[in-house]
Amino acid sequence: MAIAIMTLTGNHFLFFCRGFKLVGPMVIMVYRMLAQDIVRFGSVFFIFVMGFSQGYYIIFQSFKSEDESNPMPNPIESILAVFLMSLGDTGMAWDRVPINNHEYIGDTGMA
Repeated sequence: MAIAIMTLTGNHFLFFCRGFKLVGPMVIMVYRMLAQDIVRFGSVFFIFVMGFSQGYYIIFQSFKSEDESNPMPNPIESILAVFLMSLGDTGMAWDRVPINNHEYIGDTGMA
């Protein structure tokens, strides 16, 4: 909770700086640039996450292992898994990619 508050303190400070003649136009310009960049990044990121999640979901349809569970059993969990993989947590799916019927896609060259 404290981390979220500390990150939003800068935005709150800039909100009150809009009233000053010297920095007001610059603050408004920064707000507009950030809003446009975040919307662009979010839309491109959403497209990539949706595409890769459906690709991984299709690959893991043929996952058969008695020891391990399917990391992406349905499309919703595949979206969450790909989002977590984009944050750096690739271990849950990457180790299980070779255990499916798609030999050429799942081959990591470690065998």
